[in-house]
Amino acid sequence: MTRRRVSALLLTLAVATGGCTARADSETVSRTSASDPSGDVIVAGPHLGDGQPVAAPQDTHTDIVHTIVEHRADTVAFEVRFRGLRPNRYLDLTADIRTDKTGSRAWQFSALTYNGEVQVDLYGPHGSKCPAASTEYDYPANTVRMSVPRGCLGDPAWIQTTVTAASMTYEASSPARHAEAVWEDDAGQDGLTTPAEKRTGPRLHHP
Repeated sequence: MTRRRVSALLLTLAVATGGCTARADSETVSRTSASDPSGDVIVAGPHLGDGQPVAAPQDTHTDIVHTIVEHRADTVAFEVRFRGLRPNRYLDLTADIRTDKTGSRAWQFSALTYNGEVQVDLYGPHGSKCPAASTEYDYPANTVRMSVPRGCLGDPAWIQTTVTAASMTYEASSPARHAEAVWEDDAGQDGLTTPAEKRTGPRLHHP
């Protein structure tokens, strides 16, 4: 299941990871840290009401509660903590990365896992792949870490990001109304209560 398929099933509400931590106004900002409200997952699907997203506060697997993004010397790193990750369940964690070299377009860095299998992809303006990109799932800590070398992004001077998690269920015991449903949480958006406009966070500069 690709990210494009997931996006087709859900009206994506994308908001930036925000809340940068700056050492001083005159110094380079290379790290951002943001908390996200617990219980703000939304779900949508063809068999759920009129197909429009509705709140799904009971879902913990998709529920992002804290995100850290760092523009390091050689890599761009993400650490995303969830309310309650569930091993073997489908999860697609995607970071859109805009840089000084991409213009209005963005790289899409995606880590997908299901039943222990992991797939990491980097899609960019030129369709590039990055074998050195990596991800780590720390289920006891409810945390996913992703890292991509700066070279795969064209060695940018700065980056701006959004982070979104999406999940689906394939269990035979799942209710029929959950067929093709997608649960989603944005790292900076409070469920359905904030505007559905795409915003990016602060520019994180190469240190």
